[in-house]
Amino acid sequence: MAFERCAESRRPDRLFEDRFAVVLTEHVKGTLRMMGTPGGGVAGDTWAFLREFVALRTRFFDDTMLTASLDCPQVVLLGAGMDSRAYRLAWPAGREVYEVDRGDVLRFKDRIAARMGDEPRCGHTQVEAECPR
Repeated sequence: MAFERCAESRRPDRLFEDRFAVVLTEHVKGTLRMMGTPGGGVAGDTWAFLREFVALRTRFFDDTMLTASLDCPQVVLLGAGMDSRAYRLAWPAGREVYEVDRGDVLRFKDRIAARMGDEPRCGHTQVEAECPR
């Protein structure tokens, strides 16, 4: 998904800009090259649909969360992964974004954020959650 958010961020008519996804994609570009063309054999028109779907879905959730945050001061992102909304959206004052994911995922994301030199644009709390095996 970060790869697709990166692609959208590079469009001149982009629906959003996600510098985090761009930096993350650059960080893992060697891995992407080893995997081959994104989509792993998915037909070109299917891949184009996926790219447009991710862009529209991202913009929809960005707008929905910002609108909801006018009435609710807390947002919880379960399985936050590489979500960068805490860093890139213009949150109203006093808002807190809670990101819940595995500790290793959150630490990896912290390293990417540190590499960028970015700070969250809201209160930001990460919650480590491990799934029992």
